[in-house]
Amino acid sequence: MKFENTEVYGFKRALKGMRNPLESWHKNDTVEENGKVVIGENDLGLAQRLIKAGSEHRKFMRQIFVSVDITAPMYFMAELDTYKIGITRNSSSFMHKGVSKTFEIEDFEYGDERVKEILTTRKKNNPYKGTETILYPYETNEYKLYKCQNGREYEVYKNGRLYSLPFTYVDTLGRSRTFPKREVSPSVTKNGYWEVNIGGRNGEKWLLHRLIANVWLDNPNNCETIDHIDCNKNNNCVENLQWVTREENIKREFDNCLMRNNSMYANYLNWKKSSKIDLLKKKQIRDLGKTNMLQSDIANLMDVSQSQVSVILRDVDNTSENRQLFEECLTWETLLASLNDLREKYLDTKDYFYFKEIRRLLPSSYLYKSTITMNYENIRNMYFQRKNHKLTEWSKSFIDWARTLPYAQELIFPDETENI
Repeated sequence: MKFENTEVYGFKRALKGMRNPLESWHKNDTVEENGKVVIGENDLGLAQRLIKAGSEHRKFMRQIFVSVDITAPMYFMAELDTYKIGITRNSSSFMHKGVSKTFEIEDFEYGDERVKEILTTRKKNNPYKGTETILYPYETNEYKLYKCQNGREYEVYKNGRLYSLPFTYVDTLGRSRTFPKREVSPSVTKNGYWEVNIGGRNGEKWLLHRLIANVWLDNPNNCETIDHIDCNKNNNCVENLQWVTREENIKREFDNCLMRNNSMYANYLNWKKSSKIDLLKKKQIRDLGKTNMLQSDIANLMDVSQSQVSVILRDVDNTSENRQLFEECLTWETLLASLNDLREKYLDTKDYFYFKEIRRLLPSSYLYKSTITMNYENIRNMYFQRKNHKLTEWSKSFIDWARTLPYAQELIFPDETENI
């Protein structure tokens, strides 16, 4: 929740007007110095007496205006609308701009700051912001030929592009079809790597970085693993790839890439792997592990993946102190994925069914930005009615902001002072 661009105006006119009933304008001692209002002793004394006398006497408070931009969740805005009289709100429009960008955790109010840290780790540590867009860092005419086992040929370019060469195909009915040269479009895997299917039916499936490394890079030590030097899986140019041992790759992963300075993120990934396995099955897996049974055999016996077995046997899923945090992360991760899936369908089809589904699914913690105009009397009433509210947006955030207003302690919170 944020308060920005606060402006306060009307002090001089309000404090002069409060003297109208007794025509005591000659005692008005409020002045403006260097663009800042300074309330004199006479005016402050009268203002505080009128405040104590009641709302019908402190009408001047309704003539001191405040304008502020508030970014707050929908549930706060709904309660703010309780104060309709004297308050005007002009808000951002979800109907117009709600699906103009992907939904991210920053678009919502969430409880634990670590949720954002965990869910944005991959994005923060990726120099290209982790977008699922393949990167070609430069254009080049340099390529090498790769020939599939079925005879189809491809140009493998140094920058990571891949083109199929023209070929003729005879189908099962004896018809001959000729296909021109075209660029191959990779698809992204669930692990963030780019994959290509080449050679047509009964062809070959390659991870793009492995194909490029096999074609372009020597491997004198017969290493099994290919490392992205800048830790960006979207960048598959030759200069960004190197053959390394499996141990070197794991070490680089933790030292430089996705797990860099974020063991909490690693713990969350491990927790997710084992969270779908019930406690009884976890105990059985641990008992089998004590018998020195191979992890692959345990995985087959218990119908789980070997990586899940590994996590459980290493006890890295034993994260009870962070279980509530990880459950919150998983809830947000699932929700964001659902919202963005609906968003993509709406943008593709322009079918308002999907837009309506987004509105139904959108939680009340979604942040709206509103320009609010109110007065000191409104804020004083909100303070007394909301200072012990269950929502910290009221009992802390709003009141902390109100205390920053000019003469807030003397006019909005005078009951807290000793001399009033």
